[in-house]
Amino acid sequence: MRQSIQELIEISRKFGKDKSYTIAGGGNTSFKTDEEMWVKASGFGLANISEEGFVRMDRKKLEVISSKEYSSDPFNREKEVKEDLENACIERGKRPSVETSLHNAINYSFVVHMHPYLINAVLCGNEAETTVRKLWGDQVVFVPYTDPGYVLFKKVENEISHFENQFGAVPKVIFLQNHGIFVGADTVDEVEEIYRQIMDDIIHSIPFDARSFSFSDLSFDIDRELKFPASFLRSKGLSFKSRNNILIERFSKSKEQFRKISAPFTPDVIVYCKSKYLFVDEDMQHNPSNIERAIKAFNVENGFFPKILLVQGKGLIGIGETEKQLNNALDVFEDQMKIGWFSEFFGGPHSMTPSQIAFIDTWEVENYRRKVSE
Repeated sequence: MRQSIQELIEISRKFGKDKSYTIAGGGNTSFKTDEEMWVKASGFGLANISEEGFVRMDRKKLEVISSKEYSSDPFNREKEVKEDLENACIERGKRPSVETSLHNAINYSFVVHMHPYLINAVLCGNEAETTVRKLWGDQVVFVPYTDPGYVLFKKVENEISHFENQFGAVPKVIFLQNHGIFVGADTVDEVEEIYRQIMDDIIHSIPFDARSFSFSDLSFDIDRELKFPASFLRSKGLSFKSRNNILIERFSKSKEQFRKISAPFTPDVIVYCKSKYLFVDEDMQHNPSNIERAIKAFNVENGFFPKILLVQGKGLIGIGETEKQLNNALDVFEDQMKIGWFSEFFGGPHSMTPSQIAFIDTWEVENYRRKVSE
């Protein structure tokens, strides 16, 4: 048992430290026996996780969620499910991942859920399901976008049942459109091998001359290159940070390019960057009053200051209250750009819909995750 928990910690850290697999507090992992499960607690990052970052769950109590009738109101339903998740905790004081029931339903010892940008380039492409079937056939499960939480759990549970009836085994790979991937196996070595093979399959489906996965840094000095309203932001208790590279340069060229990434591809983007972003065109850039007015107007329209500014021909600016917020926002939005870049090879980018975005934006679970991640 202790060896398995240590293996869970090690594989969690390995994937968590690799930004090609997950960013900020995204992703989660678990280990289970017949009676108990250890699943990542909400708000804990994987990169440096210890045993304290996992919640020990009673699987028998978790199974209640599968058969229980809940409220038809989505927000009341999720509140009721949250209470049942808490009741299944053997040790209190930490909040289990919202995807705990999914981990429990995938009946392998180890389950690793990630949001790799290359996999999400497929899953956030207009040809997502076609590509999944072309690359992996019927040996994997593909789930069209479903609101996270109980509804997604029931959808996946149903798909697992169909798969098991057809093939006599629980699927080891489950793809979730505009979300990510679950991989389950009875050893961590097999989990890693499955991920390696999937990533290789995607890489080899991208044209050879486009298989560049590092983006050279470019300069962007806010003080020298931009009339930026720094004093105004500081008066609001906000800090800012910039970056630029070949990837950012592509999407900052024009409003047309910005539109390709102007709506979230996945729930994580909403958690760390919110759902609206500000494009600063060339006409705005020569007077700090212009940018200040645009930021104020954005705040009036959306009820929050933008976390992301994309400055035409210059680069990317993150805005936040803390250094951690800034870094998370910049990293996650750059991941959004990578998805947008590589989704061009899978039918072009497919963003979340307004109703899907609204659910995440107002969902207590994600607001909690946003709060603890800061």
